[in-house]
Amino acid sequence: MKDAATHSYLKKGQDVVDRNHKAIDAGASALVKIDIPASWATAVDDKQVKPLAGDPRLVKMVEELTLPMGRMDGD
Repeated sequence: MKDAATHSYLKKGQDVVDRNHKAIDAGASALVKIDIPASWATAVDDKQVKPLAGDPRLVKMVEELTLPMGRMDGD
């Protein structure tokens, strides 16, 4: 990661590169292991859909834009 940061930011100055290296070190030292229950391997999404109410324009926007984005559908 540091090599990539150096390559990306060297043209902005060594100070910017050093700050990026410091941020990379801080992130690496702050990692925390989280145990995931084995039952999550077979978890199923809740398909229960609650009907939306309110301004029809907002409902349409949520149904056609916001919800698909949240599901990572589309391009």
